[in-house]
Amino acid sequence: MSQLTTLFASSLVGLGLLAGAPTAPQAGLQDAAEALCREAWKSNDWDASAVVIAIGDETIFSAARGTTAPRGKDKATAESSLAAAPMAHPFLSALVLQSCARGDIALDDELGKLLPDLVGEDCHVHVRHLMSHTSGFVDCDTDDPLEGAPEGTIWKRLEGVVKEPLVTSPGECVAPTTTDTLLLAAVLEHVDKRPIESILKSRLFDALELDDSRCLLDEDEAEVRDASSDDLEAHAHSFDPRWIETSAADLVRFQRALIDYELFGKADYLEMTSPTRLNDGTHSAVGMGLRQISVAGVKGVRSGGADGKVAALLAYFPEHDMTISALGRGEDLAPA
Repeated sequence: MSQLTTLFASSLVGLGLLAGAPTAPQAGLQDAAEALCREAWKSNDWDASAVVIAIGDETIFSAARGTTAPRGKDKATAESSLAAAPMAHPFLSALVLQSCARGDIALDDELGKLLPDLVGEDCHVHVRHLMSHTSGFVDCDTDDPLEGAPEGTIWKRLEGVVKEPLVTSPGECVAPTTTDTLLLAAVLEHVDKRPIESILKSRLFDALELDDSRCLLDEDEAEVRDASSDDLEAHAHSFDPRWIETSAADLVRFQRALIDYELFGKADYLEMTSPTRLNDGTHSAVGMGLRQISVAGVKGVRSGGADGKVAALLAYFPEHDMTISALGRGEDLAPA
């Protein structure tokens, strides 16, 4: 880790970026970047990891270690495609906001009207609640209280969860769940009438030239998800966030696309990053895919975390136009 910190510090100094950023950075900028790098690289059990730091469009630091696949031989790089399940929610949130900008749906649309066959006609959870993780749904990706649930895909567990009573009223508290992420995928499929992997590819990965990003499917699932059928509802919603792969370099490109309003306008980006107002009048730092942070006195936004054996981090400090992204895969990852 000391080598990483030294290399990063020398990159800043060598490129003169401490003096040349858009606004004269406070002393905490380097500390903030190093703190996030330490967080991203803290596991000693990763078999693959990568970090990229950029100011504006220019990468000032990148590093990687390990191999691209378990027990593989190809060395990981900043452009290596690695599992990135924690990025599924911000990716899908961005696409939902794009759909709202197009007028296809609205943030205050109720799931009972959009997805009545799945959640029931009386479901009053709004699209915005899914995006801000304030829906109140039970998490379908946990054993409790679903212990003993039938074997099958994560979507089969979801179908049971959405029939359970809400844990809280919508908008009452923030509880990030896989349930919210899967329902965002269902909303997008409802709007586009295509499987979510096709939507991700055409509207996000191809559109933004994220060449290292993809949504993988098992061969058996690919057959089930054949989009040639006129009745999408006849197919099992089989999307799993664990199928998302991206690279540290692509995450920086994704953040730049948000900043440059390539997917939607400034007002929508502010919606995505603004604190969530809860029913009791208080605010949560969690926005719609990106949450506000302060590291070493430097304010910014970030997304990602740990999910099983993979971790992903995307942070942006607007005052200095600095982006930090990191990915990791390993056996011993604690939740971020």
